[in-house]
Amino acid sequence: MHLSSSHILASIFLIIASYPIRASSASASTTRETASQAIQQARNLLVDQSTFGVATLSTVYASDYEPKELAGRALSGPEYFAPCYDNGDLLFLALPVSQNWRNVLNTPARRGTLSIEPSADPTDPDPRFETSRGTWQPSRSSWRKGMPSKQRLTLFGTMQDVPSSQIPSSQKCFTHHHPDASHWVPGSDSPHLAKFVRFEVQRVYRVGGFGDESWIGWIDAEQWRRTRPETESDQDAWNIDRNWVREGTGSDDDVSKSHSNDESHTSAVRDYAALFGDTRRDDHPPALGAFRIQGGRA
Repeated sequence: MHLSSSHILASIFLIIASYPIRASSASASTTRETASQAIQQARNLLVDQSTFGVATLSTVYASDYEPKELAGRALSGPEYFAPCYDNGDLLFLALPVSQNWRNVLNTPARRGTLSIEPSADPTDPDPRFETSRGTWQPSRSSWRKGMPSKQRLTLFGTMQDVPSSQIPSSQKCFTHHHPDASHWVPGSDSPHLAKFVRFEVQRVYRVGGFGDESWIGWIDAEQWRRTRPETESDQDAWNIDRNWVREGTGSDDDVSKSHSNDESHTSAVRDYAALFGDTRRDDHPPALGAFRIQGGRA
């Protein structure tokens, strides 16, 4: 019997189609993040305990810097940040003794670039792929548990001085997240000059992980400013911070009263603060929530 070429091709197609297709380790059923989900995850990262409130600040040496071989080159180093603003801006404690801070504060534009990422430890699960027991999902491949599979952010913006009227509340918020910084805040016995500055976010670029499941690209600036962190473990601390620094709400007196009325709370905080070398014995120790970003899960 003579078969036409079209019949032969049709038969081959049916044979191939009858074989089951084995899903790759990337899993064809994986649902990729949407842009809105990516923005939410990005804002969550600002209060994620695994960052320890540390970002890498990158600046550029001035064009007339000496020695000349460094002029125009980038300089990067870790810095504490605190998520003290509703709109995703960040609070920093700048010490001009650092060349990195001199690079950004001594230029008219005051531009800086931040990199923020969670723990790179493969044993620390990504919240997006975590079970209720705090472990990686059993089906997740081992090669999808390292740094490349986790999200990281690059923030572009400028450093602006905090108004003098906001310095007390800024100090409360910053030391709430970083109690050890109380030893070098303005007015402390530190030999170095320090000042609070607000990093005003202008652009955000996010790499969510592997592109088959995670969103990669520029984040809409307006959506970044409107979105609020939803991380439950730090929600209380986030609300306190927001009340402290949002213009027109709360007061320093209200904050002091809220943390000094309960003597048992005060005693516990003093004991915990001592772990960080803070042995103050006054009636206003740092808030216990301050330590959440420093340690493990709340």
